Amino acid sequence: MNYRFLAVMSAALVVAAGCATQNGTDMMNEATAHEIELELAAAYRTDVFDESAAEIVAFDATTGRTFFVNSNDSELQILDASAQLVDRVSFDSGAANSVAIANGLIAVAVEADPAQDPGRVYFLESDGTMVSSVQVGSLPDMVALTPDGSYALVANEGEPTDDYRVDPDGSVSIIDLSAGARNVTQADVTTVTFSPDDVQGDPIRIAAIATSFQADLEPEYIAVDRDGEFAYVAFQENNAIAKIAIASATVEFIKSLGYKDHSIDGNGLDASNEDGEINIQTWPVRGLYMPDAIDVVRIAGEDYILTANEGDSREYETDDFAYIDESRIGDDEIVLDPTTFPNASALREDANLGRLKILNTEGDVDGDGDYDELYIMGARSFSIWNSDLELVFDSGDTFERTIAERYPDYFNVSNDNLAFDDRSDDKGPEPEAVVVGEVHGNLYAFIGSERFGGIFVYDITVPSRAVMVDYVTARNFSAAVNGDLEYDETGFDNTGELGPEGFAFVPPDQSPNGVAWLIVGSEVSGSVSFYEVR
Repeated sequence: MNYRFLAVMSAALVVAAGCATQNGTDMMNEATAHEIELELAAAYRTDVFDESAAEIVAFDATTGRTFFVNSNDSELQILDASAQLVDRVSFDSGAANSVAIANGLIAVAVEADPAQDPGRVYFLESDGTMVSSVQVGSLPDMVALTPDGSYALVANEGEPTDDYRVDPDGSVSIIDLSAGARNVTQADVTTVTFSPDDVQGDPIRIAAIATSFQADLEPEYIAVDRDGEFAYVAFQENNAIAKIAIASATVEFIKSLGYKDHSIDGNGLDASNEDGEINIQTWPVRGLYMPDAIDVVRIAGEDYILTANEGDSREYETDDFAYIDESRIGDDEIVLDPTTFPNASALREDANLGRLKILNTEGDVDGDGDYDELYIMGARSFSIWNSDLELVFDSGDTFERTIAERYPDYFNVSNDNLAFDDRSDDKGPEPEAVVVGEVHGNLYAFIGSERFGGIFVYDITVPSRAVMVDYVTARNFSAAVNGDLEYDETGFDNTGELGPEGFAFVPPDQSPNGVAWLIVGSEVSGSVSFYEVR
């Protein structure tokens, strides 16, 4: 396989923001107005197109190296400070799903083959030398380390087989590393499981097909607070987040995130891929947030959780078994309640809501077989929640409106094609990644769009008044004018950054050149990109 370094310079993104916090209250501080500039300085390409060759990224401040998982080859690959490949570490089992770094310790989550068997977390030194490993739960999808490196936490997603005959429990493994990574095989490994008693507030989403509450929970992502005291765990398909006390391995709560009302001004969406136009408006549908990546940040003494509201459905299908929880509103089996939806015939037209995919398991409130409410997957936005998971801010329909304004000819294209309006009936831009970084005393959220591509930048210094400051993309829309994007020797490098999956923010005091970095792993283009944040 041909690996090479590609240096890329692009037009800078200049953004301005002026929000700050005074004395713990939400106030504007004109004295702290700053400009930040994102400049795409370099990119490394694996030359593997649309095979998840570059997903989750992590940075080691002690060596200036960047680590990323290549799920396609079940490898951890290592780049030096100039974004050149210096080493790669292979794993014998299933896909390498995630990497995390703290204090020079590297942790890699690797699933088994088959994926329903217990996976492992491997611990390495910063030069790639394997130190030890430990068995964890089924399908370890994400690993996180506490800031001091004393604990590793693993989200064991526990997805079922396609025929649903095997559905492992979802769990979180907490690995005590206080004795050092070389003693990890003797470390105290605690498996955190969940029960209905952990649920606070509204019920969380559990599939009717589920064999048990625990089996249906599928931990997707973990964010650890800056003290290493609490972990927040996202259950994407369940539309919920749990809070775990790390040292005691106890569940504080699991809470549903509820829904976003797309009938309210500012929460619009484009719902059809067959109307031939950009049509962002309010509709009588509700979006379950269903976050993928999450992050946690402390502002004025309070923790806030940020969510990239991607959305996800469930699909288990073989020749003799099928469970698919999504349908289109125009499908024959979707009958709208005539009282709630007196204009049902018009709504079901393809140019309106007929093409929009909904969760067919939700919305029959009175159990009479028709749909009184319509729920879609994801919220096409990012949100900020307080530590009790009360909504503080949501970006509304800003993502789609920004794309419509700046790239009208490519509105809602996907990450592997340039078909206009292609994703409007699905999840739109599909927010995937989110990370927080501090620049000149202000806090910024960087949110990645998996489908359209690019990075939305928000000043979140005052969480309730978060403001979008700009958007940048390294995608090259002239690489292919029509049809699917494919790898070839002449066109691959021209596609730019496609399908951003994982972000890592590097503060200026940790980066090799004294400038903050945003590192982006993109699974479709198989690339790792380095933005300087000035």
